[in-house]
Amino acid sequence: MARQSNIFTSEGKVGQASFYKSRKKGYLVRQKGGVSAARMASDPAFANTRRNAAEFGRAGNANKLLRTAFGPLLTNNRSGGAVQRLSRHFMEIVQADTTSNFGDRTVLHPNVAVLEGFEFNADALLSTIMTAPFTSIIDRVTGHLTVTMASYLPQLTIRAPQSATHYKIVIGAAEIDFVNGVTVKTDQQYSAVLPVDTNPTAALNLQATVTPASTLPLFFVLGIQFFIMVNNHLNPVQNSNALQLVKLSV
Repeated sequence: MARQSNIFTSEGKVGQASFYKSRKKGYLVRQKGGVSAARMASDPAFANTRRNAAEFGRAGNANKLLRTAFGPLLTNNRSGGAVQRLSRHFMEIVQADTTSNFGDRTVLHPNVAVLEGFEFNADALLSTIMTAPFTSIIDRVTGHLTVTMASYLPQLTIRAPQSATHYKIVIGAAEIDFVNGVTVKTDQQYSAVLPVDTNPTAALNLQATVTPASTLPLFFVLGIQFFIMVNNHLNPVQNSNALQLVKLSV
C-alpha cells in the first residue's frame, strides 16, 4: 500500500489506481487487482475455497435439474425466490453426505427426501391456496404417480386471486439421476379449466407416468394455475400460482 506524497491530495480512481483517505494513515493509493485464476486453482492457500466451490457447483447443478424438470409448470410462477431457497436446501443435502471428504461431497439420492413439502412459490403456498383434501400416491412398480380429489366447492376451498375467474389443477412427475446429472423422464397432466364458483366439482383423478420399477428418486408435484376469462378468452394470472412437492420416493 503506497502513500500519496505529492502536495495535492486526491480521492477517487485514475486508471488502475484508487486514491482514498485512511482515518489513521492519511491519503493512500492502491493498485486494482486480485487473486489470479491460476493461483486460485493451484495455490494451497486456497484449497478450502476450491473445495467449497466444487460442492457449491454440485448443489447448483442439482438445483437446476429439479427446476428444469418442472419448468412447464413454473412458466407463470416467477415469484417466491425458489432458486435461492432450493440452493440452500441442496447445499444442506450435499453437506449431509457423510461418506465423502470435504470438496468431494455430493447429492446422494437418499438425502433428497428432505425436499418433500417444498413450495416453489413462497408467496402462494399450496397448503393455504387449496384446502380441498387430496390423496397422492407414487407406485414405483407401475411408474404411476396419482392424485385423487373428491368433490369440493371451489369458492370454499380455493383461495383464488381477486381477479381470477377460473383455474386448473396440475400435477408433474420427474425421475432424476443426480449422480450422473440427467433427468430421465418427466410428465405433466392438467385438469379441465374449472370456474371459481359455488357449484360442486366432479371427483378428480390425475395420473403422471415415469419409468416402471425405476430405482432413481421420483418427485411428485401438485399445483394450481389461475386464469381470467375475458370474452371467452383465458388469460393466465401471473405469479399467483401454487406448486408444491407433495411426495418424494427415494
